[in-house]
Amino acid sequence: MNETNNFVGTYIWGRGSCDDKSGLIGIMTAIESLLEIGYEPTRTVVLAFGFDEESGGTYGAQTLATKLEAMFGRNGYAMIVDEGPGYGDQYGRIVAMPGVAEKGFINVRIEVSTPGGHSSLPPPHTSIGILAELLVKIEANPFKVHLARDSAPYRTIQCLAAHAPNMPDHLRRNIVASAYSDKALRAAEDVLFTNSVFKNFVGTTQAVDIIQGGVKVNALPEQAWAVVNHRISTESSVAETEAHDTDVLKSLASRFNLTYTAFGKNVDHGDRDEAILTYGNLTLSEIFEKDGLEPAPTTPFEGDDATPYRILSGSIKTAFNRHRGIEGDDVIVVSPGIMPGNTGM
Repeated sequence: MNETNNFVGTYIWGRGSCDDKSGLIGIMTAIESLLEIGYEPTRTVVLAFGFDEESGGTYGAQTLATKLEAMFGRNGYAMIVDEGPGYGDQYGRIVAMPGVAEKGFINVRIEVSTPGGHSSLPPPHTSIGILAELLVKIEANPFKVHLARDSAPYRTIQCLAAHAPNMPDHLRRNIVASAYSDKALRAAEDVLFTNSVFKNFVGTTQAVDIIQGGVKVNALPEQAWAVVNHRISTESSVAETEAHDTDVLKSLASRFNLTYTAFGKNVDHGDRDEAILTYGNLTLSEIFEKDGLEPAPTTPFEGDDATPYRILSGSIKTAFNRHRGIEGDDVIVVSPGIMPGNTGM
């Protein structure tokens, strides 16, 4: 780290210096404490730490997965405990939410190519101007968000309705009734989705994170592109996300008389006059080949297959209470949670 200037005196700084070092230190400290008191676990505990989560986990998590499978076999582990959403106060109740589900993701590159030229003779719209309208169109058409009754976020609100003392009565009633009433579910959504964080946990999100175009002030840009990062709902898929983006931009491809290619397929946007030469090209693609990641399968949190979840839930309650010297089964409530990002540990 000294060679890259990421360590100065007593401080480590730069990307990756925080995430997820608190979890790493906590795990190692817990193991040291258990060793000091001579604790011997009934089953083998394996610690596995990656180092390149922020760049995709290619040499960390992916390599570790192969090694771990070779050590004990494909189904040789009772449970895998990874980073999760954490715990905190919600409506007057402390709630811990182990991540039993994880969103997928895809990075969509939107590229516009148009003829170049000198800026003293500009067309009505340059590639940058067209791209700007495309991005406005994307942001003006977010993904529709609904709670699925078999999802982790829905189970979380059911848990809160049962245990959180400060939840408004009308919201509690709608959440309870939502188990059998679509009308009550929609009414609960109207309130819950005013919290943008919760809404983002539930639905597929979109964020325009990178943009580039143009090389000189007197040269018309021949290319302009941007990248939209999507975190895909556990109820959706990479294919649905690609189809949504493709459909949203069809009308603008027609309006600007562009040929349209989306994820390797030519898109017919209907209104373009074939007798008129196209002005340019609109291309949607993944920024890296096979960049998309499907949402992870949901870990069972009820029924016969939920023993690992119940063990973890009980462990969370015991650790929380013992650390504070308190007793009671309902001091902290454990509810299925979701990872809105992606872990690469």
